[in-house]
Amino acid sequence: MVVTVATAFAAVIAFTLLPTEERTIPIAAPNMSGLDMLRSSASLGDPWASRHLVDRLLDRYDLNGDEDALVEAVVWFDRDWDTVEFLNSPLAARLMERQCAHPALRWHRLCIVGE
Repeated sequence: MVVTVATAFAAVIAFTLLPTEERTIPIAAPNMSGLDMLRSSASLGDPWASRHLVDRLLDRYDLNGDEDALVEAVVWFDRDWDTVEFLNSPLAARLMERQCAHPALRWHRLCIVGE
């Protein structure tokens, strides 16, 4: 298909003559899950998103034993544990009470008693 300058120009003119609501070009939103959106926000430094991401990942681990979710939750926890959002939440207690027996967390600083 050969597009001439005149054809391209005519298409631009026709596009600009359309009413505004018909001129919008639909852009597909990225297909992101709820966890991906939380990951994205948390990686930008949003402590609220990080706390909720840890909570959701721990829920995933509790529901189906997804060990990757547990490890990722601990990584995010370690990253942002000292923010107000984490300090005012029960996440540290939840990790200590429920997950310290897991081999991946046995030597985590939260799980070593007396240190």
